[in-house]
Amino acid sequence: MAAFDIRMKKWFTFSIGLAADGGWKNTHDIVTGNKVGRVSGCIFTVMPQAKFTWLNRETVRLYSSVGVGVTAGEFDGRSDCYPAAQAVLFGVSVGRRIVGFAELGSGTMYMGGMIGVGYRF
Repeated sequence: MAAFDIRMKKWFTFSIGLAADGGWKNTHDIVTGNKVGRVSGCIFTVMPQAKFTWLNRETVRLYSSVGVGVTAGEFDGRSDCYPAAQAVLFGVSVGRRIVGFAELGSGTMYMGGMIGVGYRF
């Protein structure tokens, strides 16, 4: 996943996230149990988000966000496109130029937590 943030106000940031995810599985014959093939695919998500900063210090930011986007992809020869949504209940970023972040959220991109590293321009 990669995201690009545009800080509009001290308390509000517009963010656009792009994510890709791939998967595969082996297929087996029901009678013999032997492997007969493999299916695979990938999905892509575009997620605009509104991020609300509620503590903004030089090296620490606390925030929440909400986003609605779209996910599209193909798996096992089937293509699909559907709406996507993500809410971050609590997020923290630490650092000046190179930042580490951790989020607690729920949605179609992830449920639970996410951690990562970013760079501020």
